[in-house]
Amino acid sequence: MAMRSKWLIAALAVSLILNLVLVGFFVGRESGPPAWTQARMDPSFGLARALRFLPEERRDALFGDEEARDIRRSLSRSMRGMRRHQRAIQAALTAEPFDPDALATAFAAFRHDMDEAQVRNHGLFVRIAAGLTPEERDKLRRALTRPMRDGPRPDRNGRDDRERRQGER
Repeated sequence: MAMRSKWLIAALAVSLILNLVLVGFFVGRESGPPAWTQARMDPSFGLARALRFLPEERRDALFGDEEARDIRRSLSRSMRGMRRHQRAIQAALTAEPFDPDALATAFAAFRHDMDEAQVRNHGLFVRIAAGLTPEERDKLRRALTRPMRDGPRPDRNGRDDRERRQGER
């Protein structure tokens, strides 16, 4: 009888632990992501993605003019420059002999391009926000405060972005 009660206590403990883990998992999942994941460093980051709530014609009207295209092209150039600066930072960090001035110079160049890109990006953000209705601006605010999902997004057929893009080629 003593042996049977030991097994019963062990089974009860395992069952209790599993139930607590499952309850914790569901509570964590239902309560949403932690608040720190919802704040974005730069609200203009992912602006095009955040404007997906607009009909395509409306997005084209906001993003499609020559000035907006020029800004987006300059942002693309800035991103390429920042990637180049990141490689320079990595090279300076691993260089032998280590040169602190080279690393500081690489960081300064990166920071300069980052600042210029942010100024252009923020200008585009203001320009687009000025063209939105009050309801659209509220939708944009909500879209910008939603946490960004990582990874591919499934479409209605269950295919993710990568599969969809490959099918379009």
